[in-house]
Amino acid sequence: MRLAPGGPAEVSHHVLKMNRGVRQAIAYLAREFGIAAEIGWSSSDPRWAGGTPLVAEDGTPVAVVDPAPFLIKGEAFRLLAGMLLLFATPADVQRFDRTTRGARKPRVPVDGWKMQHTGPEPPASPAAPAAAPKGRAPRLVSRPCPRAADVDAE
Repeated sequence: MRLAPGGPAEVSHHVLKMNRGVRQAIAYLAREFGIAAEIGWSSSDPRWAGGTPLVAEDGTPVAVVDPAPFLIKGEAFRLLAGMLLLFATPADVQRFDRTTRGARKPRVPVDGWKMQHTGPEPPASPAAPAAAPKGRAPRLVSRPCPRAADVDAE
């Protein structure tokens, strides 16, 4: 038999222990925005579309970690439309965006989603080699710019 965590502190500890993405998101909010966030009390509420809400010290929701795109409907859609959505990797961001836009009935707010990944930046791809010029380069023609006195004299 598995017991549910007792109080909010135990819930927070339980979720943090299970979800590395939540720890990354809390660190990201502190680093990028100076916000000391913690897990919200309503982490199992369907309004967060299966994601984990993060709240500021005053209890204001500031972000949702890893919401499920297929649960974005009704009240969850309205609530998450203006919320910062955080994901562990750039691939997770792309998956969420692709799924919400590619549904039979696309679920995307007018302004789009505010999304960010919290993990390390992917390794930079090597620079593409410069393409060899094809044919002759265009000829640059320079003409003197007319002076204001010359234009007024005409």
